[in-house]
Amino acid sequence: MIENMGEKMEMRKILPLCVIALILFSLTAVPVKASPARVYVSPVVTPGVAPGEYVAVDVRIEGAVDLIQWELDVKVDPAVLEVVGADDGVGTALYDKYKVPYWTAGTAFMAGTVDTVAGTITDVSQAILSWPDLYPAGKTGYNGTGKLCTLYFISKSLTAHSLIDLMDVWLYDGLYYQTGAPHRFPADIVEDGHYNQPAYTTVTIDVWAVDKYFPVTFVSNSTIQDSQNVVFSETDKSLSFNATGPAGTGGFCNVTIPLELLWLANVGDTWMVKVNGTEISDFEALDNGTHTTIGLIKYSHNALVEVIGTGAYAEFPTSLVMPLLLVITLFVAILGKTLWSQKRKGRVIATQNKAV
Repeated sequence: MIENMGEKMEMRKILPLCVIALILFSLTAVPVKASPARVYVSPVVTPGVAPGEYVAVDVRIEGAVDLIQWELDVKVDPAVLEVVGADDGVGTALYDKYKVPYWTAGTAFMAGTVDTVAGTITDVSQAILSWPDLYPAGKTGYNGTGKLCTLYFISKSLTAHSLIDLMDVWLYDGLYYQTGAPHRFPADIVEDGHYNQPAYTTVTIDVWAVDKYFPVTFVSNSTIQDSQNVVFSETDKSLSFNATGPAGTGGFCNVTIPLELLWLANVGDTWMVKVNGTEISDFEALDNGTHTTIGLIKYSHNALVEVIGTGAYAEFPTSLVMPLLLVITLFVAILGKTLWSQKRKGRVIATQNKAV
């Protein structure tokens, strides 16, 4: 009777510790997200104009925090739009308040380098000058929403489509000139624009994985082949597919994948996308809790696209490893304690029988 009471006391000591361990493990698995800074082309879709006419679009920001400098590149289809250049949109840009006389030093706008053959403007940037002298005086950079710059093109087609592709968008906060890195950050969200509405279709394909089908949705201006050419690999933790279209033309694709099929196994893991075997970085990944959309994947037709995660269907879920180990440890401890108690109890009974 006394031994049973002792065992119950031991159990009462062990169980709270196991519960605390499980809670701590679950807390460490929750990622913390900062407020996102969004840089985007406005309007999202610019209607086509007659060849030879000018086209102008703005690049804007939302969620800026202590912004004192930014930089970006842009690319369009040179067969559809001729690149002219960029300016800071005097009178409407977010840095207008920092110009003379508000800031004695003013701002510097760099229009970047134009390449009409490649259809690019590189190293477009703007900064508040002499920031080390201004920041200690209690000044702050820009916060909130505003216009970064205006981009100018000349139309080569009334109806053809071109992506207005923002690339290498970097933001600097007020500590950059005091301490340097890591106060230079890529924008959290970058949204491209379009000259003319892109022609695209939405198709959902049932993809076979181990023992069941999963619906995977594609939004693309390419032809996505049937389920025979959309392949899931448990070993590679990947989904690959062929995107076809007129040879040499540009293609884009958004693919929405169930998290039960492919996911990121650990906090800090990132998605990987390969086009024809080469890893690319210019894409977006959005998770809504049940699906992940890998968006704005760009390529030239024809292309083999691979989306690679770090967890895949039919794998043993890594998130259950620690709780399972705790349960097994607890079970072994209880079993060992029980066997030891029974063995000791048997010895006591045997000793009493001998005494009798």
